Amino acid sequence: MSTRYEIKAWRKSRNDKAYTVRIGSAWTDDKGIIRLDFDASPIVDDKGRVTAFLEVPRERDDRQGSRPAARDDDEIPFGPETR
Repeated sequence: MSTRYEIKAWRKSRNDKAYTVRIGSAWTDDKGIIRLDFDASPIVDDKGRVTAFLEVPRERDDRQGSRPAARDDDEIPFGPETR
């Protein structure tokens, strides 16, 4: 069975905060060979290096990124009624 990884690279936002972005996938086969598939190229950093790292994918949470469901008794927040 193969082991799957995500290829990630560090980026800086406009306000100089660091975050990671997924740039591809990697996995090992039964012979121990690691295959790398890039969806994007890593960017050269300010020291002239190109750096990427492998990370084991996290478990997905179905609730992640979703908004709470509306209840039937919720009022719709529109402006004043016009007739």
